[in-house]
This record gives sequence, C-alpha cells and structure tokens, in this order.
Amino acid sequence: MEGLCKNCGQMHLVSAETQEEADRIASESCDCENEAKWHRMMEENVEMLCGEQSRDLNFIPLDDTSLRYVKTTCELIHAGFISNAKFSAANSEIKINGVLGKVDIKRTKKQTNQMTI
Repeated sequence: MEGLCKNCGQMHLVSAETQEEADRIASESCDCENEAKWHRMMEENVEMLCGEQSRDLNFIPLDDTSLRYVKTTCELIHAGFISNAKFSAANSEIKINGVLGKVDIKRTKKQTNQMTI
C-alpha cells in the first residue's frame, strides 16, 4: 500500500491495513528533515516518558510545569543553545543530552528499600 509522509508529501510503499495507518508509517519512516516532524516526535516521546503515559512504565507523571520544562530543554538542546541538562522530579532523575545531532532523554527511578531486623 502507498503511504504519504505528512511532512514532505513523499510517497512510500508500506505494509498497512488502512490508508491512515499507511500514512502514519510513511511519516514515521520517512527520512525527511522537517522541524515539525522532530517537534511532533519530541512531544510524543516526552509524553510517553514523563506524562500520563509514563504510568505504563511505572513512573509518576510529572506535573505540567515540569513537563513543559522537559520539552523546553529538549528544544534548547536541539537548537544548540545548551548541550545537556539534568534534574530531579517526581521521585526520578531526568537527563537530557545532545548526542550527534539528536536529543537523548533518560529517566531513572530513585528508589531505595531498606529493612532492619
């Protein structure tokens, strides 16, 4: 099936059940350099790692202010204004680094268990 990239309009042959799915797969797999595509993917990934969807990964979702901070930090790194950032929020540590023209986000749970007998 043929799918069209939402960002550049380039046609790709993909394996999909519906046109909507074909267009989504084509957009995700297209290697066009489009700022809107980068921004959309950043939003989706930050939401998955730090927003409500992070519950599926056993994290506590960040509040709106902290979530905006993560997104703004990603944008600043992508634009080349800063190279990395690290902060703590919602019982976790979040590291954001610029790596070879990409933005790498890592969230680590802070958890300590102790028993005294």
